[in-house]
Amino acid sequence: MFREDTPRRRNAFTLIELLVVISVIAVLMAIIMPALSKAREGGMATVCKGNMKGYSVALQMYLQDNDDTFLNPWALYFPRTSAYSDEGGNPQNRWCNGAMDLNRFPQRGGPFFQSYLKSAKAYICPTFKRMARAFFDQTHISETVSFANKFGTPALYEPWYNYSMNAYLGPKGQAALDGQFAKAGQVKHPSELVVFVEESCFLDNGINDQGINDTYMRPLPVVDAETAVRSRGNRWAVKPGPAPEGVGVFADIIAGLHHAPSGNPVAGRGTCVFLAGHVEARNRMDTFGLLWPK
Repeated sequence: MFREDTPRRRNAFTLIELLVVISVIAVLMAIIMPALSKAREGGMATVCKGNMKGYSVALQMYLQDNDDTFLNPWALYFPRTSAYSDEGGNPQNRWCNGAMDLNRFPQRGGPFFQSYLKSAKAYICPTFKRMARAFFDQTHISETVSFANKFGTPALYEPWYNYSMNAYLGPKGQAALDGQFAKAGQVKHPSELVVFVEESCFLDNGINDQGINDTYMRPLPVVDAETAVRSRGNRWAVKPGPAPEGVGVFADIIAGLHHAPSGNPVAGRGTCVFLAGHVEARNRMDTFGLLWPK
């Protein structure tokens, strides 16, 4: 028989207990989310490194087949620099123009792409692709960083490459008159020279003033580069940024999207392919030292 003074079983949490549980979950999420974010970024950096390993293999094959001679950086992906009929007269947007995506339209690729690079299959860093999509046409992604969209909006915005070639290499007079070493054998320290690099499409105030607009990467024009090296004593001392540490604003720069500090999401490291064959993520402030071949 049920007695009125028998205590009833409680079937619900009190408000205080619910608040305690929510607080504990919030604390755990605050601890776990940064770790998950770092793990995700680490995974994307590994994918990027794997992508660029394909470039390293393609380069070694090309040099063997072409008397140790570097390709023209202008022809990294396409057979011509002039605009195709569906580019609206604007070839500078090929890196983010889906109509020029060689994954979808491989027949548009030039000789180097067709014979050596097509097997690489991936031409863009997943971190870069995510950021380019997220911040396209936005004024700022931080207080000092803005998206480089100097050449208008392509008809089909779809970032598909951000790996470029060192403009200081290749036949002289081809890549904006920057070709310096035509043959790999001219390079004295191949383990220190970058051939292919992850290029940034973001502007960082005082550091660089151009994003991707071609297939080659040039920090400084040759005349300015030679002057900077003489004034600083060696190529590793030539860095972007204001004096006294820097020599001024670069045009192109390594995409510092990996291991970036929290205050500036493009001030970290970018993946590089060295002439010796290895692939490493290097700091964007060493852009010139890694690319200048002399």
